[in-house]
Amino acid sequence: FAVIGSACFASSVTHTISTGVVVLEIMGSMRLLMPVLGCVIISFLLSRFLTNKVGIYDRLAFNRNLPFLFELPLSKYSLEA
Repeated sequence: FAVIGSACFASSVTHTISTGVVVLEIMGSMRLLMPVLGCVIISFLLSRFLTNKVGIYDRLAFNRNLPFLFELPLSKYSLEA
């Protein structure tokens, strides 16, 4: 349970899902694949919902007045796929 909890905490703080993959690589046990990834995805989505989609790295850059790239609306793009 400690491994799953630490992966969930890291995922919710950094707003990344890749922390679950890193934890699985460190542990070397694929037996924990579904519990870790399931809990990581839930904590990621919950943290995005509760913190208005702002992660800790974005918040640090904003507080230090570093250049910050905001999301542009789709009308600004002239490219079509």
